[in-house]
Amino acid sequence: MAVEEDVKLIGSWASPYVARARIALNLKGIPYEFLQEVLGKKSDLLLKSNPVHKKIPVLIHAGKPICESLIIVEYIDEVYPPIRIFLGDADEESKKGAKDQMFAALLQLEEAFVESSKGKSFFGGDNIGFVDIALGSYIAWLKGMDKIAGIKFLDEEKVPRLVEEA
Repeated sequence: MAVEEDVKLIGSWASPYVARARIALNLKGIPYEFLQEVLGKKSDLLLKSNPVHKKIPVLIHAGKPICESLIIVEYIDEVYPPIRIFLGDADEESKKGAKDQMFAALLQLEEAFVESSKGKSFFGGDNIGFVDIALGSYIAWLKGMDKIAGIKFLDEEKVPRLVEEA
């Protein structure tokens, strides 16, 4: 399957599971169309793409749906080559676009964390859960980007709660 084919992500900006898929896409520098679902309604495309669970996120690559956020992340990691966009292989415009998308995704993740953690250390409050574990592997990578490429994704001013708990 060619990696340059059309990529769409069905989701909601407020979902931490969708944020996980968006972070993976943005880290890889993959252009995609974000198809925002309306809260309380399920689009025909969502129902067609995920007929069993009828849940977001759904990644559609070359017309084929991939469901469940961790499966989407694994798929993205396997289908797309390792990230090079921030390490010199891409033009400045592509790098800027990827950074902007990544910062936007982190701001969404910060908002979701603040709302769901209620001031505590984890997405679920006092107890570590699935989202915290799944996100943990990306935090180290984000910290490394500061040293490797000079890009500070975990900026205390922009995403203070994520930095605090990282």
